[in-house]
Amino acid sequence: MGKPIANLPRIEEDKCNGCGLCIPVCPGMAIFNVDNTYSENRAIISLPYEYLPLPTKGLTVDGVDRKGEVVCKAKVIRVSSSPKYDHTSVISIATPKRYSSKVRGIKLGRDYKGVKLKR
Repeated sequence: MGKPIANLPRIEEDKCNGCGLCIPVCPGMAIFNVDNTYSENRAIISLPYEYLPLPTKGLTVDGVDRKGEVVCKAKVIRVSSSPKYDHTSVISIATPKRYSSKVRGIKLGRDYKGVKLKR
């Protein structure tokens, strides 16, 4: 990022190995990871998530674009949370590969109960 912290983030491709450790710590949640090698027809998109309730592994969600418009159905493959992440979880979703360049978030159904919230 450099100084000031409001600078636009930039990737140093020669240092990136796709591990995703930068996803939960990036200011403004600007980083995500797209893996188009997951399977023949599906891609994995890993992105920051700061809402409650957290989705659960195996859940089918709506994959949305940058405007919040539904693009496709997606399946939650992994949910990673850690105290080191400072309240930002990383969710990984499987989408049809043809939508991997469009999906940048998820929307839970209105009736989703999720997990019990800690108070």
